[in-house]
Amino acid sequence: METGKIRLYLRLKWVIIGVVLGVTIFENLIAFTPLSTGVTLTAVLLAAAGALRLRRALEKDRATNFLVHLALAFDFFLIILAIYVGGSLESMWYFLLVFIPFIAGYIFGARTSLFYAAASLALVMAVVLLEYFNVIPHFDAFTPPETYWRRYEYIIDYLLGLFLLYFVGALASAYLTKLLEQRTREVQGYTQQLEASVARSRASEAEAQRAKEELEIRVRERTRELEGIRENLEKNVEARTGELEAARRAALHMLKDLKEDMVKLEAVDRLKTEFLSMVSHELRTPLTPIKGYLSLLLANKMGEIPAQQREALNILSRQSDHLQDLIESLLDISRLELGKPIPLSKEPLSVKKVIDEVVEAVRIMAESRGLSVNVEAAANTPTIVADEIKLKRVITNLIGNAIKFTPKGGEIRIRAQPTDSNVRLEVIDNGIGIAPELLEKVFEKFFQIDSSYTRAAGGIGMGLAIARELVGLHGGRIWAESRGAGKGSKFIIILPIGAA
Repeated sequence: METGKIRLYLRLKWVIIGVVLGVTIFENLIAFTPLSTGVTLTAVLLAAAGALRLRRALEKDRATNFLVHLALAFDFFLIILAIYVGGSLESMWYFLLVFIPFIAGYIFGARTSLFYAAASLALVMAVVLLEYFNVIPHFDAFTPPETYWRRYEYIIDYLLGLFLLYFVGALASAYLTKLLEQRTREVQGYTQQLEASVARSRASEAEAQRAKEELEIRVRERTRELEGIRENLEKNVEARTGELEAARRAALHMLKDLKEDMVKLEAVDRLKTEFLSMVSHELRTPLTPIKGYLSLLLANKMGEIPAQQREALNILSRQSDHLQDLIESLLDISRLELGKPIPLSKEPLSVKKVIDEVVEAVRIMAESRGLSVNVEAAANTPTIVADEIKLKRVITNLIGNAIKFTPKGGEIRIRAQPTDSNVRLEVIDNGIGIAPELLEKVFEKFFQIDSSYTRAAGGIGMGLAIARELVGLHGGRIWAESRGAGKGSKFIIILPIGAA
């Protein structure tokens, strides 16, 4: 047994005995209740006798677990008796039972504390029920009407309050005990560490003294070595200075060669860009009649076509459109690389009409992927001055990206509405989304998000870079918004209305 915990139990017990005695005396000064007073004083005397007995056992080192449990049980039944004689439901002493689970938890742990809390509630409930059913008599403490303590609503509230009181006291005792034990272990650990530190400190002092003597010897030896090194260093510095001068002249010569190589590389890069432009023009030339004949075939200008062949021609038509878009992108890339302006042919345009035409062109591709495309254009969307072909390319690019990166069953929305002197276009999808750190990178040349969707969708990573260039040529702005991967994307374009 830990004698410190038992001593604390005895101190608290004497405090409670004094409080109960004082309250009883004060109660008799204002209202004489001989029965409850006599029982209370008897319980106080018995509790004091039990405390003296436990103290003697503690002084003789005979305080066992059984003796402490016996003392707690004795106090427990004394308090139950005082509560019953003091009016049961009207008694002021029911809070004293919290003392028993609290001390039990402090000395023996959480399970013992909860046991005493349950026993307290059970005995109080038993007394109340026995009185309620007239099995035992009820002693009035303050002579209230009989119906006051016979109302079951009052009894339920009373017992619920006692349940909370006893069990909260028990849990608080268990928590405080655990906290105290933890702090005690920490203090013991700190004490052991401190003792070990003192021992190490004493050993370190002896080692420090020996190290000091050894250090003085080494310092003297090292001083002599440094004097010799200083003399050699002066000679080496002179030799190294000559070597550095020779290296500087060699570096200057290398920089000159590097500059010449950079000029040559710039020329090669320009030739590459010009070749790319030339190849793109040459690729566009045979593509034009291919698209023309495909249009004639699909329009039945050259005779009826079976359904299976028509489907094949539709695929060829879509792929030729895709090829033409790639060629146009290559041409724009070459113009940007060469620093040439992209030509614009501005004219008054209906934004809603442009959006409807683009949506109609991509609707088949969207439906083939199980996607819905909805246009939300305000009725007062104004006319703007822009290049129709270039604007369609920008919107087609954004909607095409939304189709490629939105899973089956998704939705793509295109909004258009006026804002001050501008028109705001939005392309919104619920696709794979974009990480916040990549919102600006997606507009860089040849940049592609590394994902399974990107690899499956294909592309050269120039669509958004060209879109930003074309929007900028119209005096507008374009940017992307997304809440992250898997949460969809939104691309916003702001175009000035201009003078139509």
